[in-house]
Amino acid sequence: MQDLVAALARVRRTHPGTTLTVAGDGTQAAWLRDVAREHRVLRAVEFTGALDHEELVAQLHSADALVIPSRYEPFGIVALEGAATGIPVIATTAGGLADFIRSGETGESVEPADVPGLTAAIRGVLDDPAAAHRRAAAARVEVEELTWEAVARETVQVYLAAKRRPGTRWAAA
Repeated sequence: MQDLVAALARVRRTHPGTTLTVAGDGTQAAWLRDVAREHRVLRAVEFTGALDHEELVAQLHSADALVIPSRYEPFGIVALEGAATGIPVIATTAGGLADFIRSGETGESVEPADVPGLTAAIRGVLDDPAAAHRRAAAARVEVEELTWEAVARETVQVYLAAKRRPGTRWAAA
């Protein structure tokens, strides 16, 4: 999240009214407030705390984009949830996020900890909302096609491909 706060400071130079809503609770909330203060964007950041499902969906529907600045992300379900609401998604390529959010296709993606790249991606969505919504629509179609049966089929294929092949015996002299 510190990368997103840093990007917000840069985005506000070209898009002065831009704000950031941070949903959820975490152990780093006080520190993140300090980071926002250091970047002089504390007044532009709203910390909502924990939201129930309906509140979160309402927040997503009122936003221009969902930004997931993860440096580590094993699966990336937040991106899938965001795509299901139809919101443009900007995410890093950390973990499972890279499998779903593909730049120019289903959203915008940047390398983890790349504040200039994150800044450019956010500005791109703000500057061309029509293109961002086309990518969001493509992401939503992919989410709608994602079923447990499809996940199971793909998982079986991964296991079959990983099956151990007969090894070669080595002799020591």
